[in-house]
Amino acid sequence: MNISSSSASSVGVRRSSLGRSNSRTIQPPDNLRSSLHHGFGMSLINVNSHPTNNHATKFITPDIPQSQRGLFTSGINYIGNQQTKQQKLEEEKFRAQVREFAMRVIFNFPLLLAIISYIGVTAIVVHVAAVRDSEFIEWLKDSHSGMAFFSAFVGFILVFRTQICYNRWWEGRCLWGTLIFAAINLAQQGQGSFTEKENFRRLCCLCVCFAFACKNQLYGESLESDGDYLLSRGLISVSEYQNVLQRQGWQPYYFLGALREIIDIDLRTSGQRAKNNTNVYSFKGSTTDAQLLMMDLALSQMANNIGDLIRVKATGLPLGYDSIFYFIFLVYFIVTTLSWAPLLQWYTPILMGLLHLVVRCITELGTCL
Repeated sequence: MNISSSSASSVGVRRSSLGRSNSRTIQPPDNLRSSLHHGFGMSLINVNSHPTNNHATKFITPDIPQSQRGLFTSGINYIGNQQTKQQKLEEEKFRAQVREFAMRVIFNFPLLLAIISYIGVTAIVVHVAAVRDSEFIEWLKDSHSGMAFFSAFVGFILVFRTQICYNRWWEGRCLWGTLIFAAINLAQQGQGSFTEKENFRRLCCLCVCFAFACKNQLYGESLESDGDYLLSRGLISVSEYQNVLQRQGWQPYYFLGALREIIDIDLRTSGQRAKNNTNVYSFKGSTTDAQLLMMDLALSQMANNIGDLIRVKATGLPLGYDSIFYFIFLVYFIVTTLSWAPLLQWYTPILMGLLHLVVRCITELGTCL
């Protein structure tokens, strides 16, 4: 038997089988193909192995019109540009917040007045110590034990105030998370309960608009700041958008009312269908009392959460508490300046200014929470 002819025939068989096994083209599903045509799907490719000498695998593009192949690239570029713009807006907003924080902390009249007071107290102590020996100066030098107790007390007050502010921030954060969960839960309940697709779409759009309205309400802004996005996505109509803008300060409650209305409309539609349903053991085409109760509970939770968020946002620390807090700190810094001036001399105003700046940053950070 000829070995070369047998090996050649076997190679030919392998090549022919390889060609037959890979001759089929992997076609993407219809929904993915349509998404690719619109430029928002993933890049789908067809794998076709050609029985060449080196058995190389060649990747080719899907069988779509040449005029539409550039939509995927344009879609990716559009998304990338939108993400870049959003990132630049967030960076600019962060810089503005930092500048505003620095203006409140550094360029502040009480801070300048406090530094002038530290310089004046230090000048008096240094002058008295240089002119004559005084028992008061010696007593100031030996007052470190008493100042340690006073410093611990002031530090406790500062930590207590910061903890109160942090708890307030955390409460608001938990309420916001619960609100978003309630909105998603309402949409999920509507998916299994609503009988009309258009009513369900209206429910989802109202849930999204409600979340945006709550965000702007807490920022002290109007829904107009996100109006272009909502209108471009078809989440709200122009007439309804104009109607919402006229309700300054109560925009989230408008969407709560609209949500209750759309639930009532679909409930009446499902009730009419239930009358036409001859099978008494079938709930198809109707909304049960349990489903209605779950949607009502989710809607009530959304209303309670936005009310609690507005309460947390509007209720800060009592004015009397902050007044007493700043008075104690003023006394503490003046006494500390008297205690350190005999030893540190003219370094005392610099050190006290830095300490005052640190405390001011912590208190202002707690206020921002």
